[in-house]
Order: sequence, then C-alpha cells, then structure tokens
Amino acid sequence: MSKIHIIARGGIGDVILLTPTLREIKKRFPDSKLIVHTMHRKHYEVLLNNPRVDLLLLESKPWIFCMKLLRNAGYLPAKYRVVNYGDYAPSIWFPQQSATEIIGELMGVQLSEPTPELFLTPDEDDFGRNIVSRTKVPIAIHTTAFSENKNWPVRKWKDLVSRNAQYDFFELGRCGTPILNTPIDKCGGSDLRRDFALLKHCKAFIGVESCFAHAAAAFGVPGVVLFGSTSTMTWGHASNINISSTKRCSPCIDLIAYNKCPYGVACMEMITVEEVEAALRSQLLTAAKQV
Repeated sequence: MSKIHIIARGGIGDVILLTPTLREIKKRFPDSKLIVHTMHRKHYEVLLNNPRVDLLLLESKPWIFCMKLLRNAGYLPAKYRVVNYGDYAPSIWFPQQSATEIIGELMGVQLSEPTPELFLTPDEDDFGRNIVSRTKVPIAIHTTAFSENKNWPVRKWKDLVSRNAQYDFFELGRCGTPILNTPIDKCGGSDLRRDFALLKHCKAFIGVESCFAHAAAAFGVPGVVLFGSTSTMTWGHASNINISSTKRCSPCIDLIAYNKCPYGVACMEMITVEEVEAALRSQLLTAAKQV
C-alpha cells in the first residue's frame, strides 16, 4: 500500500479549508494510506474523526520533525506534501479562485466539490444538540479573529445583540469571560470541538472571516460573514451571505499581512448593524423554506 503524507500548516481555518483536498485525494487514490501530520493541537482537533484520514498524528516536537525530514533527505521528500498557500498572496495572484481550489491545485488535484467538512463524534454531536435544544432560536456568533484587522467593532456586536432579544446567542471561540457583557455564552469555556458541536446545531451563524465561518459552511449552517481585510472570492463560501466593504484599500491582507491597519479598520467600521440584521433574517427565512 502506498502512503501519502501531508503536513498541515497555517491557521485553524486553513486546516478546515484543507479538508476538500483530503477528500479528493482519498477519492482518487482509495488504496493509498493517507497520513496527516499536524503541528498544533487545534489542527489535530480539526481533523479528529475525519474518515478520509487513515492516520492522524500530532507531532509533539514539530521543529525536530521538520528538521529530521530535511536532514535525512537533504530536502522535503516528494512523498510529503505541504502547501503554505498563504505565502502566494492568493487574493492578489489567484483573485478568481477560492482558497480550497488553490490548495487542491497546489497539491496536484482538481476539486470536484469545494465544500469543507468536519466530523463530530456521537458524544460531541449529542452535547451540541442538548445545549442548543434549550433555546428557541440559537444563533452562533464569533466576534474576534487572530488579526485585529478582521474584527467588527465591539460596540456594534453589543448593539446587534441588544436589538435582537428574540435570538439566543452563543459566543464561540472565547476563553473565560465573553467579549460582550451579555449572558450569550450559555456554557462557558472555549474548547474547539465543543464550539463546533454548538455551531452545528444552531439555526445560523454570524461572524468575522475566520475558522468558524469555514466551519459553518462545513456543517451547512447558514452564515453571515463580515469581510474587511480579506477577499470574499478567496475565503467566502456560497452557503454564506458575505458582507464586504466598498473601501478601495480592501482587501489588504496580502499586502499588510498582520500589521496594524493605518486607517483604523475603516472597512469593518462601514458594515452596519442593519446590514447584518437583514442578512440574518434572510438566511433564517431561506432555511425555514427549505425545511
């Protein structure tokens, strides 16, 4: 049996965006053993229970692992595939392609289906279902990304929540006290798999462009995703309503990376609470018609 080794790199969202490529590789090479090496605990958690992966490894000493490969072979062996697609400034050089398609092409496959996927265990699935079932209209929200240039102003999040008491908000991705001074986080903590389980069973998702926006697409949860420094074409999903700025300097992620925005993140400031509310109502209405 041949072996295909893939080294997962990037952020949590990038590993979620890798999953369509894993599915395609396994589809094209069903008799091969697909081995994925992860360098971080959260990357490992993203791929847990994924049936496309035959062996999932969390490298306890990632730098030693990488140096060993380089030392033994003099270069990264051909059987190991690693793609840092973000190094190629995708929104500049591949403006008409999605990140999932770019990752697939760089790994030598053309995707037949670009939708990412996540797989919960039965216990995780039951946990999310039980927590969410206690509310009438559960809405998952994710307020902050790794880059501050992606963030929507906190005062607008507070305004959104206070104006929409008819919804039950679950704030994802927060450790300890939620960023909003409202009782929207129903169970505390910030475990990634727990958050995935909650998200899967919510009626909709609202958030900045980050890992949970990709997770919402993976679970088929209708999303409203706010874009400023990043491109909707590159990192958006068809199942989401992607709200973006009309500022001429946006998107800028491939130009200024994670440096501070010199314009006070005006692109995110331009997105109004009313726009987000309207998009959420539209997603919930569409979902209700499909039931």
